[in-house]
Amino acid sequence: MLKSNLKIENEIASGGEGRIFKLEGTKVYKEFYHFNKQLQEKLRRIILREISLENICTPEHLIEENEEIIGYTMKNIEGVNLKNYLLLASMGKKKIARLDLLHIATQIALSFNYLHSKRVLVGDVSDNNIIIDDNLDIHLIDCDSFQVDKYLCEVGTDEFTPREMMGKNFKITPRTLNNEYFSLGILLFKILIPGRHPFTVTNGGSPVENIKNGSFAYPLGNDYDFNTPLDERLLSTWNEMPLYIKECFFKTFKTENRVSPKEWLEVLSKYSEDISKNKHSNSIFSEDIVANANVATFLNRRIGAGNAQNVLNSKGSKIGVLEISTKAIKLLVGGFDNELKDFSYEDFSEKNGGFREGRLTNIGKLLDKNRNMNILALKKAIDFSIKEFLEKAKKLNVRNLYCIATAAIRGAQNRDEILRFLKNEYDLSCQVLSRDEESTLTTNAFKYTGKIHPNGVKILEDSIKKNYLFIDQGGGSTEIAILKGIDSSPIFSKSLNFGSTILLNTLTINSNLKTSLATAFEENLKTVKSKINNTLKKEVRDIPVQECISVGTAITSATGKKGNKKQHCTVVTYDSIKKSCYDAIKFLLEKYETVEELLAALKGEDESKCKNKVLDTALTKALGLPVFLEILNKFKLDKLVVSGTGLWYGTFYYYLEEELGMHEMDIAN
Repeated sequence: MLKSNLKIENEIASGGEGRIFKLEGTKVYKEFYHFNKQLQEKLRRIILREISLENICTPEHLIEENEEIIGYTMKNIEGVNLKNYLLLASMGKKKIARLDLLHIATQIALSFNYLHSKRVLVGDVSDNNIIIDDNLDIHLIDCDSFQVDKYLCEVGTDEFTPREMMGKNFKITPRTLNNEYFSLGILLFKILIPGRHPFTVTNGGSPVENIKNGSFAYPLGNDYDFNTPLDERLLSTWNEMPLYIKECFFKTFKTENRVSPKEWLEVLSKYSEDISKNKHSNSIFSEDIVANANVATFLNRRIGAGNAQNVLNSKGSKIGVLEISTKAIKLLVGGFDNELKDFSYEDFSEKNGGFREGRLTNIGKLLDKNRNMNILALKKAIDFSIKEFLEKAKKLNVRNLYCIATAAIRGAQNRDEILRFLKNEYDLSCQVLSRDEESTLTTNAFKYTGKIHPNGVKILEDSIKKNYLFIDQGGGSTEIAILKGIDSSPIFSKSLNFGSTILLNTLTINSNLKTSLATAFEENLKTVKSKINNTLKKEVRDIPVQECISVGTAITSATGKKGNKKQHCTVVTYDSIKKSCYDAIKFLLEKYETVEELLAALKGEDESKCKNKVLDTALTKALGLPVFLEILNKFKLDKLVVSGTGLWYGTFYYYLEEELGMHEMDIAN
C-alpha cells in the first residue's frame, strides 16, 4: 500500500524509532526513520502468519513510498498500560475484583498460546507492552519486535528475563518457548497479586538480582526461601490463592519444566469457576475478605498433603500432633479412635490411652544475628525429646502423626537445611505453618475446648454475631486476628515478628552489654509500641470487638494458676496483667543491674542444665505481657479470657475433621 493512499489526520506520538499517525477510522500508521531489510522481512512473515486474534495488534499492511517500505498500519488502541493499571489497582484506585484480574490474566495466556501456535514468540514480554481498555480487554502492542523464525526479538526487559538469558545479546541469541514461559509467569503473578514482582524480597536485592539468585520468596509446603515479601498483606494474598495456582508459579520459577500458556488457561479457568462457586474470595487482597468461610477454606494450602503427615503404624487407630515451637516440643495424642466428641482433658491423659506433654527446648535462642540456626545445637536441644515422643506415639497405637513447626523454624535463614535434618535424622516430614495458618488453627482449638467452662460457654454464645479478637503469643511471634464469629476465617489477620523469645534475643543481642537492664526494657517497650501502632491502624482499631481470647505462656502465667487445665477459660483483667508485668520486671531489676549480668545468669542456667523456672517465667512475663497490654489498649478492652489449649489442640481437631471428611472442600485442589 502506498503512503499517498493513507488518509492521515494527525501525528499522535514519536520516539527513537519513528512516528505514529492517526488515520481516518480506527487505524494508525507507524513510520520508521530507518527501515532495514531484516525488519521488512520480519514484518512480512508476521503478516503472512495471518494473526487474527483481536487482542494482538500486529502489523496489517506494509506502507511504501518511492518503492521502499517505510512503515505499516495497525489497529488504534486506547487505554492504560498494564503496569500503570496494576499500580492503581494495588493502591485501591481501581474498583475491581479478583475475577476481573483473572479475566485479564486469561486473555494474556490466550494471546500467548495463540501466538505460540503460529510459531511466534512475543520476545520482549513486559507489562508496558500491554494496554487495558475500558472493557478490561487486553491488547498486545509493539508487535514488530516479535520473534519469527530466524528473525529475532532484539530487545528485552530485564525484570521479565529468565536467569539463563541474563546478559545474553538478544540480537544474536534466539529465545525459546521455555524462556517465554518464565516471562509469562512473572506477568501473570503481577496480575494476580497486583503490581507485585515475584522476585522482590525484604532483605535487599533488586528483582533482577533475585532472578539471577533464584530467590523466589513465597512459600509452598516445605519449599521456602528465607527472604519474605515486603508486605505481609501480599503474603496473605498468596496464601489465600488455591494450591493449583501456587504450584504453577513454583513450577515456573523453581524448575526448568515451566508452565505453558495452555496449562495456565486450564488452571485460570478453574480458579474463576471456584470463585463463582464461593470456594475462594473474589477480593484482590486478603484484608478485604468477608469472614464467611470454613476453617478449611481459609487454610487453602492443604497442610496435611504429604508434608505434615507421618505414618507410624498403618494398622493404628489414633492420630497425634508433634509441635516444634520456638520454646518447646510438644506431643498430643487423643486416647480415642477417630470420632468427634465433646472435649475433655481426660481424653488426652495417659491413663485413658492419650498423651499430652511439652518439653522446654528454647530453639529460638539458637538463632544468631543472621537468623541461622546451628544444626548440631538443634540436635542437642531436641534429639532426646523427639526420639522419646516418637517411641511413645508408636506405643500408643498412633497411625498418623502430624508434625508442625512455627516461628523459629519459619524465620530461620537455613530453614530448608533444618527440614532436611528432621527428615534424615528422624524420618519426620514437618510442615512449617504460615502465620495465618497458625492463627486460624489456634482459634480452632477454642471452638471445641471453650465449651467445657462457664466462661467459655458465655464467650461462645451467639458467636456468629460477635467479633472476636484473638491473640496468640509464642516464643517467636505474636499473631493477632479478628474473626466475625468463632468458626470463620479472619477479617483481619496480622503477625508481629516478635514473641517472648525473640524479644529476649533483641534485648540481649542488640543491646550493649553494659546497658542497664532498666534501659533495655524501656527500649524493648518502645519497639513493641511502635510495631503495634504501625500494625493496628485506625480502620482496624475501629472494628468493634466483643470478646478477646488469648494464648501463650506469658498470659497463662498471669492467671496465677498452675497447669493449663486450671488456667483454661480464666478471665484476666487489664489491671491484673499490668500488675503481673510490673512484678516480673521489678523482680528482674532487683536481681540484675545490666544486660551483661542477665546474660551471665542465662548462660549459667544453660551450662548447668538446671532450668531456672523462676527466671524463665519472670522474663516471659516481663517481655510478653506488654504486648497484650498494648493490644488491649488499642481496642479499649479491659479484660480477656485465657485459652489453656493452643495450637496443638487446634491442629489435632483440624486433622481429626480432615480424616473424618468433615471439611467442605478439598483444599488441595
